[in-house]
Amino acid sequence: QTVESRRVGIYSGQVWHNALQIKASFDPLRLAALRKTNIVLGPPRLVVSVGDARGIGAIHAPEVNGNVLSVEPGLGISGDGAGIHMPMPALAEDNKPLEIAFSLDLNGTGEFSLVPIGRNSELQLTSNWPHPGFLGSFLPTQREVSAAGYRAHWQSSWFANDMGSYFKDDMEIPWSRLPAFSADVMSLADQYQLTDRATKYAILLIGLTFMAFFVFESLT
Repeated sequence: QTVESRRVGIYSGQVWHNALQIKASFDPLRLAALRKTNIVLGPPRLVVSVGDARGIGAIHAPEVNGNVLSVEPGLGISGDGAGIHMPMPALAEDNKPLEIAFSLDLNGTGEFSLVPIGRNSELQLTSNWPHPGFLGSFLPTQREVSAAGYRAHWQSSWFANDMGSYFKDDMEIPWSRLPAFSADVMSLADQYQLTDRATKYAILLIGLTFMAFFVFESLT
């Protein structure tokens, strides 16, 4: 993650650029149990949901088991949301694991969050920003923060996030309510914030002085 500061007039803000390396492995044997029920499985697709599609940059070399995937805009499924989807080839009968890998450039401001929907999920984040705020449902298992930036590692399992409970009974749950790994770009107090605080404390101190004088005169 690369963070840069930008100014608009007298105000400044931070913009982050993430070069995400995404890898996932799916076990087709878990789908065999679904085929035995009354569930009709449609064509498989890989879906990546984001909070704002304007932050999506380049998408590099998406592939599954060495086969290149095409990338389409939108989620490709019912419901609201922004993102991309990749139609996948039909599942082979050999039941080999599906190894998926691709790179995604994602830009944004403020908080960066990733929802761990895998049975085992890990996130390794390296940034040049020295003032991170670790939020979300899970704290990093390891972290190193210095003046040059920070490095953090998150890990979660299906047993910890209980993701299945959020999708029962056809409920539509906003992505913002799902448990996530989160890191915020925090800003130190600037001159305007310090001036605002000093002014408020000065008004409070003057007000307390007059109130104390009024109480003293009333009692005497």
